Amino acid sequence: MARQVGAAAVSRYGRYAAIAASGLLALALASTAGARSAAAQRPDSVATDSVSAADSAQLRRDAERIRAHRRPRAGERDTVRGGTTPSPERPRLGRPTLRLFAGGALSTAYVRDDNGTTVRPAAAPVIGVEVASVVGPRTTLAVTLRTSRTGIDVRGDGRSWDGGSAWHTDATAAIERTLVPRLALRGGLGLAWVRGPSDVAPFRFNNSSPFRPAAELGATYTFSRSRPLGASVALQAYRYGATTLADPIREPGTVKRLVIGVRYGR
Repeated sequence: MARQVGAAAVSRYGRYAAIAASGLLALALASTAGARSAAAQRPDSVATDSVSAADSAQLRRDAERIRAHRRPRAGERDTVRGGTTPSPERPRLGRPTLRLFAGGALSTAYVRDDNGTTVRPAAAPVIGVEVASVVGPRTTLAVTLRTSRTGIDVRGDGRSWDGGSAWHTDATAAIERTLVPRLALRGGLGLAWVRGPSDVAPFRFNNSSPFRPAAELGATYTFSRSRPLGASVALQAYRYGATTLADPIREPGTVKRLVIGVRYGR
């Protein structure tokens, strides 16, 4: 009886061992199949990585070739050709701004004769307009047009009389340089157009060619940074007077004109 029970137990344990061995064999076969599948797929991944690397290298070569043939822009460094110095920037004109001017002018005499007779313009109101454009961090290019109408005072032999009126218009191109945030100096060249009554010297000799070269130096002081209102002063100079040797009136050389007023605009 005991032998039969022992034989049955051995038989049962053998079946359990066979089942376990079959399971381990199946697991080993599955692992082997997965490894083979991964190994079969790995060449495609490697090939894909190789293609991507080749494409990236080709794109880099194309980009280098394009940069080598492209002309560097202003301010760029030419790194492709080995340059380390930035290209000089060209001056760029800013958006033009409009300025308005109103003030007055005082002038020296037009002419004097040997007897002391003087022909002098009286103090005159002046209005003007100006177009300005920034060309640098502290530099501005300005074109100014001003005009005025002044009376003529003629004095001689201890008396004076009214000689009529004259027009004075000047156009100037100037460069402004800002020294401090609210103070700027300017200098420019232009033309002065002067015309008066033809029966008064020097106009009867100069009305046929009333344009005269002119030069100007000036300064502007802005009252406040928040408002574009400031004081402006300018000293102008131009040649004007008699032009014939037979005329008893001699030209005084350079006529100087001081223009003072207020300016509105950036």
